[in-house]
Amino acid sequence: MSIHDKYYSDINKTHIYNLLVKVINDDFNINIKTNEYFKLFNKLLDDTFKNNNYEELSEYNKILIDKFYNQINQLNNNNNN
Repeated sequence: MSIHDKYYSDINKTHIYNLLVKVINDDFNINIKTNEYFKLFNKLLDDTFKNNNYEELSEYNKILIDKFYNQINQLNNNNNN
């Protein structure tokens, strides 16, 4: 299975999104189980793959998690100011 197929697999996407749901809820008390946040996740999923050239799935997932988390953190900070 190619890195592309692994990264875009339903198993991987579901795992990463569920992990983010839990962490963001714990850290910010924000429910990201909405269409708006899922669209953002998918956009960052695509951007991460297109703009990087890693050999390991974990490297892509780490970048994706960091980007999404930082985006939510920034949105949260903007909403609190």
